[in-house]
Amino acid sequence: MGLITIKDNIDPTKASERDIASNPKGLVFKPLEAAQLPRTLDGVTGALVNGNFAVAAGLDLSSAIKQEHLDENLKNIIAVRSEDADKPFAKDIVEAVKSPAYRAVIDDPKNIYSAFQKPEWMTATP
Repeated sequence: MGLITIKDNIDPTKASERDIASNPKGLVFKPLEAAQLPRTLDGVTGALVNGNFAVAAGLDLSSAIKQEHLDENLKNIIAVRSEDADKPFAKDIVEAVKSPAYRAVIDDPKNIYSAFQKPEWMTATP
């Protein structure tokens, strides 16, 4: 969006208002506890609200001005210990997550999940 720039060599997962290099619009940033952000929306011009808190507050993710694109390594994963990988429960989890029924729930626009970012394996075309 180009509203601010962050200093060079800053880890984007750890950036804060102290890492702003330029702010040509003179935007004011007030750090708050993430859980409080949805409640502030009526009194601020904008807020950066984490998806889990937006969902908990009943916000429609598709109404966001901008959604962050997460790197694959930052998305939630389902994991089991390597020694359990071949156990029936682990195989059942994989089968469930890759099932058409699971996909239908995730993609259904009536559910909150449809606006969530999907892992690459879910969006890749065969």
